[in-house]
Amino acid sequence: MNINEDIDMAKDLINIKGINTPLFTDTSAIYKTTNENMNDNNYINLIKNNRSMLSVIGSGDQILNSILYDSYNIDAFDVSRFPKYFLELKIAAIKTLTYEEYLAFFYDNNTFNRKLYKKIVSNMKGDSKIFWDNIANYNKFFVGKDEKTPNNVYNSKLFVDGDNFSSTAKKNNPYLTRSKYNLLKIKLDIAKINYIDGNIFNIAKTINKSYDLINLSNICMYQPNMYQELNKNSNENKFKTFITNLKLNPDGKVLNYLMGYTPGSFAHRYVDKYYLSDPDFKVMVIDNGNTLDDALIVYQKRK
Repeated sequence: MNINEDIDMAKDLINIKGINTPLFTDTSAIYKTTNENMNDNNYINLIKNNRSMLSVIGSGDQILNSILYDSYNIDAFDVSRFPKYFLELKIAAIKTLTYEEYLAFFYDNNTFNRKLYKKIVSNMKGDSKIFWDNIANYNKFFVGKDEKTPNNVYNSKLFVDGDNFSSTAKKNNPYLTRSKYNLLKIKLDIAKINYIDGNIFNIAKTINKSYDLINLSNICMYQPNMYQELNKNSNENKFKTFITNLKLNPDGKVLNYLMGYTPGSFAHRYVDKYYLSDPDFKVMVIDNGNTLDDALIVYQKRK
């Protein structure tokens, strides 16, 4: 992908009024924070101490939490062209900002603070620096010239609408406690991230290495086959077949995150039919307290 083309497309999204672009396209909007509960102990145990990992980028939080728990060699992919730039922005911010500044820059519906960005940019380079310099200085459609302009980049269609409060981010992310945030600052210098552009279904055909963990996040929830197969009472599950054919090291695992896993729900019926009785898959319920439960569907390759 071309950096100038990426910048132009990002600016187009900033100027769009109305609904967000469709999910899972090369111009899908950026998630500011994860909506997955990565503080769950089962989740933490899966992402820790992996020698090699393939992970969706999304909001970047999957990868940041993995590095916190000593998984340092990560191939990072996303179908959208923008998340890699956002992850690099978060990495530079963690290296540069205090804990309080980091929360203020990214969360609680705050504006894109150019004063803090000027601090962050000292730890940025290459295409990511070029991308965010262009976005930070893009004032054509914004009013005001203070340090907080452009004042609605975060509220534009470059980003996904939703809960962007620091309380939610801290609830879902281990690295967003003060002590772990400061520990992650150090560990980021050890990490090696290799970015891969494209759809996971195409990427899987070209990868020539195996992994200890492949984190597919909640990609399974957006597969048309998922709904068609269950509604037609089919015994075939194309996504499950895809998972079992991924390249894994001995005892390697594939992590899938399923939201809204409650009795009677579509997600619950889907898991019951295709995964619950399969010995190669383990279903782990994530208790979210007073909110809806989620689930992890974990495939483990047999030796």
